Amino acid sequence: MQPYLIPGDYRLTVEKKGFQKHTTSDLKVSVQQTIALDIQLAVGEVTTTAEVSAGAAQLATTTSAVSTVITNKAMLDLPLNGRNHGSHQVRHQRRARVTLFEYLRNSKLDANSWANNRNGVRRAAFQRNQFGATIGGPVLLPKLYDGRNRAFFFFAEQSTRTPSQAGATATVPLPEWRNGDFSNLRNGNGQAITVF
Repeated sequence: MQPYLIPGDYRLTVEKKGFQKHTTSDLKVSVQQTIALDIQLAVGEVTTTAEVSAGAAQLATTTSAVSTVITNKAMLDLPLNGRNHGSHQVRHQRRARVTLFEYLRNSKLDANSWANNRNGVRRAAFQRNQFGATIGGPVLLPKLYDGRNRAFFFFAEQSTRTPSQAGATATVPLPEWRNGDFSNLRNGNGQAITVF
């Protein structure tokens, strides 16, 4: 057992006197992954080596967790919750270019979950509006500067509106506490708290 390995490709060699050496290469270890290898050593000399190349799919037999590794490219391509895409690319244009966008998520357009339907619970209300605009183009100052192939400007603005209801709970002092009398100050179990 070798815990806390850095993610990467590994090569595992097992040897014991009286048995053939066993080598497994191309073992891919990802973040939070547990790999179990069932290795059978054949009787023989250590000088004889049985070499195995690990397959593309490795079955995790030590845990029932299902997981996958998301690559950096997939993170940039996926429409993540909150629309945080990670990076944006801007191409220079020869002309100014006035772009508008809106992303709407509304529970009125969502289906209710199976569990809610089974229990007669209405779907939860949710609404998110993300909207904005971009404008960009060459820097042009009539009779002073023509930056069509040299200097560009770009401006972007985005706003998010997510209305929600929230409740708050607060504790206010009793009238005797305001006067400095803490004789009835108690914890959650009803036990008196001594003030020093």
